[in-house]
Amino acid sequence: MFSLAPRFSVLALAAVLVAAACPRAGQAGQDAAALPPQAALAPSAAIGRITLTLGKADIFRADGQRRSARAGGSIWVGDRVETAAGGHVHIRFVDEALVSVRPNSRLVVEDYHYNPAQVHQSLVRFRLDQGVARAISGAAAEGARERFRLNTPLVAIGVRGTDFVVRADAQQAQAQVNQGAIVMAPLTAPECQAQATGPCGGSAAQWLSAADMPGMLMQYRNYFAQPQLLAQEMPPREADAQLASHTRSAHSLSPSPVSATTAATTTVTASAQASLTPGSQQEVQTVLAQDTVQQLNVALAQPTPPPPTVTPLPPVTPLPPVTPLPPVTPAPAALAWGRWAHAGQGDTHQHDISQLRELASQGRSVTVGNNFYALYRQSDTPSVLGPALGRFDMALQGAQAQFYPGGAAPAQAAQVLGGQLTLDFGAQNFATQLQLTSQATGAQTLQAAGSLNHEGIFIQRQPGLNVGGAVALDGKTAGYFFEQAFGTGNLSGITLWGR
Repeated sequence: MFSLAPRFSVLALAAVLVAAACPRAGQAGQDAAALPPQAALAPSAAIGRITLTLGKADIFRADGQRRSARAGGSIWVGDRVETAAGGHVHIRFVDEALVSVRPNSRLVVEDYHYNPAQVHQSLVRFRLDQGVARAISGAAAEGARERFRLNTPLVAIGVRGTDFVVRADAQQAQAQVNQGAIVMAPLTAPECQAQATGPCGGSAAQWLSAADMPGMLMQYRNYFAQPQLLAQEMPPREADAQLASHTRSAHSLSPSPVSATTAATTTVTASAQASLTPGSQQEVQTVLAQDTVQQLNVALAQPTPPPPTVTPLPPVTPLPPVTPLPPVTPAPAALAWGRWAHAGQGDTHQHDISQLRELASQGRSVTVGNNFYALYRQSDTPSVLGPALGRFDMALQGAQAQFYPGGAAPAQAAQVLGGQLTLDFGAQNFATQLQLTSQATGAQTLQAAGSLNHEGIFIQRQPGLNVGGAVALDGKTAGYFFEQAFGTGNLSGITLWGR
């Protein structure tokens, strides 16, 4: 899978987004078996596999044949992916690249030749005729950056080890970079031809880097001389799979149509807003009445003794108004899991340690993730990460997991029973162990160990096992996602740790 570390080309998402979702879905089944590497990919061979579908989506062959997009289906050179309203397709290619085609979109795989023996000779070219697509670079784009291209009706986009989102139609193109960098140039420029590959040069080309220009958006309209940089986010996506989730997702996606996803997003956003708004204050007033004694005068014919003298009670001093205490706003968590979409079938955890990507990303930057979840980290906290932090153990504070049987079978609930996490900044490595169980797999143990860099990003990636995580800048908390193959299926989930 992919990681989203802004300053790492570690894509394990690694979330995640992107999405990623921003953050599985109706998971009409997660494709657990990775496509086999090949010494050289024949033009007639399948170049990718559909790992997720939502709503209505179709695949059109180069010869005009049409079929419904289904999880587990193959993708070939020349295929055109079309999604309807609420439709969503995830594709994993032979080099581990990931493309997400969002609702009301049309994407054509014009060329995809991956040569693992001589990666620099690989060639990738997509065409996004309309809609929104997210692309996460695989080995081909990483090893042959000058031979990767995504064209829209107006612009050409080249990459520099990248996770990016593109929105396009006949009038404009927009791009937002989650990791790495892109080069955008109008196809009207003399130096930029649609049939070429790689980034376009010339004075009209513009560079957008996630590390150097965070939060920036690149936009081109058909009357612009060159792309423009804007300090704003891209318009909200139409449910990345809702990681999106793989929420992200929800990341961890829901099979419901996009309208339901949008409604759920609205509900979550309103709830969060209510929790942050102090309740209306009501002034407490005490109304006190002072007792009075009234002497009765009775007109009697005969004289009567005078009435007894009544001493009035002292007046009651009113209590001062009660001033309500100001609401206590909890400090934002240093780490937050964002999902690309809503909970998938069989997920009984209700994403108790994740939230919509739009909420998780507030005040935080993405670190790692897969195509279902992304881990966001506060970036304004002074960092204590480095060799001086030494070696320490962390305790499991929260986790959620699912088992995806593969094919079209729905996801099943899984449990994380316990685990251990050791981080060693001096030796720059990590080690972890998780005890997992599900009805399909029984008790299982996940073990992983790998590198830990000075920015607190740690990963292990090997056949059948992917782990990617990050440490909060204060060194007190950590989190990682995991994916472990089991038979034809996949045990996956997310964790949070503390010390």
